[in-house]
Amino acid sequence: MNAAQNAITHFSILQKLNNNVAYLKLKPITGRTHQLRVHLAYINCPILCDGKYGGKRAFISTLANKMHLHAYLLSLKLPNDKEVVLTAPIPAHIEQSIEVLTSVHVVQNL
Repeated sequence: MNAAQNAITHFSILQKLNNNVAYLKLKPITGRTHQLRVHLAYINCPILCDGKYGGKRAFISTLANKMHLHAYLLSLKLPNDKEVVLTAPIPAHIEQSIEVLTSVHVVQNL
């Protein structure tokens, strides 16, 4: 039987979007399996399109049906104490979702 292990994630809200969605910066302090997905689901803020931990509420029909989790920056400390920083561009489906979720829809009463 495996004992539960502590897991720590720091997060900040980068931008609040439409449809009760937020663009977050996550920093896992520990490295547990699915840690970010579990923590966000636990606080009722599942990652978009994460059906495993967020269920149906993690999906918005107008957005790409792909997981909206991305490692933009990784920082690694090497055995010789040098640090390597790697960055990767945000995937197109996430950029498109941000655009959709930030657009303002004006409804005119006629």
